[in-house]
Amino acid sequence: MKSGALGDAHAELGDKEKAMSFYKKAASSTENDMLAPYYLHKLAMLYYSEGKTKEAAEQLEIIKAKYPDSNEFRDAEKLLARLQ
Repeated sequence: MKSGALGDAHAELGDKEKAMSFYKKAASSTENDMLAPYYLHKLAMLYYSEGKTKEAAEQLEIIKAKYPDSNEFRDAEKLLARLQ
């Protein structure tokens, strides 16, 4: 959770690259079915806001594949449809 909180802080400060780095770390350091998709979704949204649609789609696909019961699953499906 520490990495996720640091990601949030950097996102608030406008340092999206550092925020993305911390969100990646937060998502990969946990297999928690609530936290991992949450941080993957945040990472995807930052990629999307930066125009990095391929990277955003990759994160959303991970959510779809690994976390079908998560709250972020439906958003991932919607956003993937929009990106295609």
